Amino acid sequence: MGHKNIISIFILICIIPFFITACKGNTDNLIFKDNNEVKYVQMQNGCYCKIITKPYDIKLLENLIYNIELLEYNQNKQTSLNKGNDIFRIKFFNAYNEIVNIISFNNNKAYYNNKWFDIDPENIIKLNNAYERMGYEEYVDKLEKSRLEQQLARKELPAKEALIGNWLYENGDNIHFNASHLTQENNHIFKYIIEKEKDKSMHISVYGTSGIFVKNKKLFDLFIEMDSTKCHMKITKVMGNSEYIFYDNLVYLNENNTEIGTFDSIYFSDDF
Repeated sequence: MGHKNIISIFILICIIPFFITACKGNTDNLIFKDNNEVKYVQMQNGCYCKIITKPYDIKLLENLIYNIELLEYNQNKQTSLNKGNDIFRIKFFNAYNEIVNIISFNNNKAYYNNKWFDIDPENIIKLNNAYERMGYEEYVDKLEKSRLEQQLARKELPAKEALIGNWLYENGDNIHFNASHLTQENNHIFKYIIEKEKDKSMHISVYGTSGIFVKNKKLFDLFIEMDSTKCHMKITKVMGNSEYIFYDNLVYLNENNTEIGTFDSIYFSDDF
């Protein structure tokens, strides 16, 4: 094996922690029926919520969701996006205030267990009708309202400014960008140079910062795309001459490490 190949393998081993991300996921089946753990349900429509506590109403919701057919997601299927992009999110809680199940809906799509599905839009009408009929007090979720306000505040940022800060991968790992370096999990530090920038996208080259074989050596390219809020980001990592390509979704964390983006954003429903 030649010297060049040995170096390439060494580089690959060194940066595996960086590009193996978002591979974990909950593979539990969709279970919403006759779950005795559930003590109350939060129905959230945008930033408006109701807390459902009566057993009869909880059973009604469980049956509605249980009977929704989750179809294999078809990226090419036409969808009529909600202009407000409001997410209908339903959380089931146990007696210890722990979430035991959660599912999100947006038009003809559902997000469950880190996966997107196609659904009949009539199901959303049924859930909205149930929300309106149930005589529980409606309140504004302060966290969701703050999240939406912070998303609005970031819209006008140039991409290179919006990139700076902490971002969360879907598997719980995080990455931090400053103006010249990125840090993976507070441990692996890389230098980056912006090769090309548009309003919501960038191409950056990433270089090693330490080690005999990788210091100042270009390791890979990152192709970054953001949504209009600059709080949801897709990253394509390309190593070498496209021998290795990895894809990840990330959401922005504010200074309090609060998720300002959400992984059930319809922006992530489109595959790479």
